Amino acid sequence: MGYTLDDKPYSRGELLVKTNQMFSGYINNPDETNAAITEDGFFRTGDIVELQTDQGSLPHIRVIDRKKNFFKLSQGQFVSPEYLQTIYIQSPFVEQIYIHGDLLSDSVSAVIVPSQQYAQAFALQHNLALLDMNNSHPLFHQAILEDLQTIAKKESLRKHEIPSHIIIDFQAFTPENGLLTSSMKPCRHKLATYYADQLKTSDLF
Repeated sequence: MGYTLDDKPYSRGELLVKTNQMFSGYINNPDETNAAITEDGFFRTGDIVELQTDQGSLPHIRVIDRKKNFFKLSQGQFVSPEYLQTIYIQSPFVEQIYIHGDLLSDSVSAVIVPSQQYAQAFALQHNLALLDMNNSHPLFHQAILEDLQTIAKKESLRKHEIPSHIIIDFQAFTPENGLLTSSMKPCRHKLATYYADQLKTSDLF
């Protein structure tokens, strides 16, 4: 899944816990029990964490992802979309982002809601008319893609973690349109359905 105990600067992986008061399993459901509890009695929390062991301070755990949010690409690579989203949101072009992938793809795709302010500044800088909210200018499209590639290189991402397809949509993800959850996170299954046709036909760079 891309996380190992050998990761630098901190070891990363799924958090397993074991207590004296922990439940022993699900009643009459051995499959769920085996999925939730290891052979030596540890509960699989589903949280992906990193163990921070900075010198001079006590070790502590930081949750960085959820195991259930991983998806698998055609070559067998597991991808954490939430992890990639936290990286690519660094781009000044990006206001919101949804990372997509499936077993038919060998790399991820991205749906991007651009920063309105940055888009307007880009249009002025490059002598473009106001950017079409329904069909972004190819120069703007390419600039976003190149910025994502620059960030990916800086963060040492692998090739399949760099979007080969990008969709630009100026419509924000909101709870009202169902594309954000009530906790203000991308609603992945609704986003996948909403952009299904475009994800199949978006331009390959």
